[in-house]
Amino acid sequence: MVTPDELRALLKQHHWIIAVSTSGKQNVYAAKRRQGKKVVTRYIGTERKLNDLTEESILAKLTRSAPPALVGPANTRGQKPKTPNQEIGLAAIAACKGGQ
Repeated sequence: MVTPDELRALLKQHHWIIAVSTSGKQNVYAAKRRQGKKVVTRYIGTERKLNDLTEESILAKLTRSAPPALVGPANTRGQKPKTPNQEIGLAAIAACKGGQ
């Protein structure tokens, strides 16, 4: 059983900050941490579910990684993926310039 104050102290000990929002009439707890330019957020649970959580289960939620679908290739930098026609066009342009 974890109280909101114990949760705050546990998160601070592991270099996370607590983020409290409301959904309806109950508080929703999450943990936030900066990683480079991004802020990573991990959902902890509602105030009712805090009573069922242990320190180990909270730490397990903090250490899990992001789902693979949300993690994109590192080299895209916000660029659109090239279609096969664009790839062929770029190769043809490069071949023409190389032949001159």
